[in-house]
Amino acid sequence: MKQFFSLLFFLLITGFTIAADNFTVQWNFISVIDGYDHDNKIQVYIDGKLQAESAVFKQTKVGKVSMSVTPGSHQVRIVSLALYEGNWEEHSIANDYSIDAVYEAEHNFKKKSNSLQIVWDIDVTNTNFIWGGSGKAPKSDGKSVPVTVSWEFKGIESGYDHQCRMLVYVNGKQIQVSNTALESEGGKMVVMLPKGNISLKIMNEAYYEGGWEEHTIANNYSVDCFLIGDVTIKKQKKVHLLFDIDKMETIVTWK
Repeated sequence: MKQFFSLLFFLLITGFTIAADNFTVQWNFISVIDGYDHDNKIQVYIDGKLQAESAVFKQTKVGKVSMSVTPGSHQVRIVSLALYEGNWEEHSIANDYSIDAVYEAEHNFKKKSNSLQIVWDIDVTNTNFIWGGSGKAPKSDGKSVPVTVSWEFKGIESGYDHQCRMLVYVNGKQIQVSNTALESEGGKMVVMLPKGNISLKIMNEAYYEGGWEEHTIANNYSVDCFLIGDVTIKKQKKVHLLFDIDKMETIVTWK
């Protein structure tokens, strides 16, 4: 007992505290073929060092792991491992899987509430990810507000209903990527945008011949599918983008 109180006193006077988890990763796979729903887990590397390894989940189930990361900018690398014939191996094209189930990015971590949601689509070689969560509009933190971004295509020709996704950039920095869907399905997502005057870019990308490319006239599409400009964000907003292929124009509606 004396040793316990001595240790407690030492921790208090040295200012030592146990770091609380402030980074949570959730992930799952979609388009998984029957019979190939592997056991999987992820490893999270921060600045090249293994920070956490998750428990084991089926690919089609949503997995979750939390860890502590010091505030500030860090390089994040997340690797999915699949259990095959009793061995764990990276879920990669090099190991004869359909996609490279890897996520890499630089992120500026806050002291609290850093979350990352990853969806790996077996049919499409891309990583869908959302920092900070998705779905219902998040509560404002006083410095940013939720903005609902929705989009639809009009006049799609038969055979040209591409898989697409939407990317959001603020002041030149990519902050969010939507899930993947066919152009004919449209889409919606909620993003947190900082209050005040910002440079906003909302860009649609199409999946073509094994890679993603911006849906622009420069890339031989009929219409430029994007919003680019300076906007002032004061309160919760909605913005809808109608990509009219017949009229070769994008109609942007703010509410």
